[in-house]
Amino acid sequence: MEDKLLIKKYESFLKLNHLIISKESATDFIDLEGMGSIMELSMEYVKKGLTMHSKVTKNKYFNNALIINPDNFLAKISIIENDGYELERYKEVLNLEYDRLLKNDFLEPKYYENNIVDFSKYQDTFNYIKGLRSFYISLVGNNLFEDAVKIGDEILELNPTDIFHIKSSLAFLYLSLGDTKEALNLFLNDNGIILGTKELVYAFVAYLNLEEEKSLEYLSDLEAANPYLYRLITGEVVLGNPFNVEQKISDSIHVYLSFLVLGDLIQGFTKIIEKSKLEHPILKGLTKDELDILKVTIFENITYVNTEYIKREAKKYHLVDYVSSFSDGRMESIILALNSRGILHNGQITTYGFVVRDALTDYLFHEAKRLKDLAEEAFLNHLDHQGMDYLLDALDYSPNDFYLKRDILFHKSPFDFNYARVLIHELGALYSNYLSYTIYSEIKERQALVETLDEIHYRYYLEAYKLKGIPGLLDAYHGVENQFTKYTNLIQMAQYLNHENLEDDSMHLFYSLYKEYKEKGKMNYNKIIQILKKSKMEYADVKRGINRIPYKIIDEAFYYNYKSVLEAIPLDEILSKEEYETLRVIYVGGKIREEAKASYSYLLNSRNLEKFLFLKSKRNKDEYELRDFVVDYFNKKK
Repeated sequence: MEDKLLIKKYESFLKLNHLIISKESATDFIDLEGMGSIMELSMEYVKKGLTMHSKVTKNKYFNNALIINPDNFLAKISIIENDGYELERYKEVLNLEYDRLLKNDFLEPKYYENNIVDFSKYQDTFNYIKGLRSFYISLVGNNLFEDAVKIGDEILELNPTDIFHIKSSLAFLYLSLGDTKEALNLFLNDNGIILGTKELVYAFVAYLNLEEEKSLEYLSDLEAANPYLYRLITGEVVLGNPFNVEQKISDSIHVYLSFLVLGDLIQGFTKIIEKSKLEHPILKGLTKDELDILKVTIFENITYVNTEYIKREAKKYHLVDYVSSFSDGRMESIILALNSRGILHNGQITTYGFVVRDALTDYLFHEAKRLKDLAEEAFLNHLDHQGMDYLLDALDYSPNDFYLKRDILFHKSPFDFNYARVLIHELGALYSNYLSYTIYSEIKERQALVETLDEIHYRYYLEAYKLKGIPGLLDAYHGVENQFTKYTNLIQMAQYLNHENLEDDSMHLFYSLYKEYKEKGKMNYNKIIQILKKSKMEYADVKRGINRIPYKIIDEAFYYNYKSVLEAIPLDEILSKEEYETLRVIYVGGKIREEAKASYSYLLNSRNLEKFLFLKSKRNKDEYELRDFVVDYFNKKK
């Protein structure tokens, strides 16, 4: 039978999802030709079982694998692992498998290259040492180090090439048992040893021998050989998911976890580790060129290094703009260096690369903060030019800091309207990208951006009005993109203030109130009542403490005067009798009656109250509810 046809039949068989089968049903369904085909089908069930989530379902697939082929060793081991790693069952299954391999001449040297038995050569023997390694890990997990050492030695005897890196674990078991000689003997042959293991073991042995300087030298060698493992040991890297990283990192995690079996023995060693860490900061070994390439990836928030893209984008940032002039040869050598350090792999930033990039980000942040602090001190001492220089230097280190850009705008003298418009456009576009954010920290950042944009808008219009009055406001409005909706009220006010004939609505009445105030120097109380009856929203907004931007920009004195009058106007002067009674009935015993508020039919006669935010509308559940105001109002009435 051709292999492709056989595979198709296997796939058809597996699609049936039989969880309890017999060997006969399998062989009847598919033309099995020889032991190899039976083993292949049996292994398909093992693979399928490993993808399942339920322990029961896993075992059903593993048992089906054994029905098809009772000699499937991996199926037996998988059942033991799924059931909780029972050590006695391991021993039983391993002994039976060893006897089977012995019976079938798998331990005969003549069947191996150079007459040296190596169980990594054949599938059956490979499966055996894989199971033996699983038993070894279980023994370590149960702190049975002496038993684990025996199994580890057995694995190395059967697999001298050490494909499972047993030496990189076994060395620390020997050290935990006080046998430094056997630990060091493992490195007489470097087969299978994970990079950095030897340096770490030698550093620890030097520590045990009270040779601190030599221990520091070996730790320095470790940092050069395997920087990720070194940063795990120093605690600068938080251990992630070892199954979701590239192989080199996974191997380093394996060594680190093995190192931890030393337990309390590590305590004294940590003092040497801390001393070494001070001598080897993460960024110390990188050249300026390498750091500047990484800075571009940070500023652009990218995780890959495309030389043309990096050179093009570097022009945008004064701190690294010279990178744009790098020759292709220079760029290639930098990329090779970053690859050799384990920071890049195939153009992508590696797991360790992110550790380095985080350290660089932290450095940039603190440098920017240092300069901002110097700027603040300079401004306090009226050294404005010096303060601005510090802010501009800080922007080199943190080019995407919208707080910093706001501060630069606010300290420019005279006010820079062009820069303000650029910021409003830039931050408005950034806000659009933030709209899809759902994580709390991202939402918080979005809110901070909104507040900053609001501050910039306010200052922009305030300075425009100070400079040219109403025409300045209109010019400012037409010159900016990404307009905040609430500032349209300001522009409407600016447009209407020059009109003689105003319509009889609340907005125009307010503008006429302002014109009268400017002419007579006092508020028209009756006109305010008229305005508020037409727009209860106006009344509600003041009770909420909303910053009424249009009033505040055009005439701050009028704003506070108007607000003080609003504060003195009682609710029953604004509401109709029906509306007032609705609120009074709903309010009982110091709170709003939930059952009354929830009944929409009860509120049919108070739709104006819903519309103008005194009550939460059932149609618009996100509207603000003036519960506290209503409760407070009726408490005072009592």
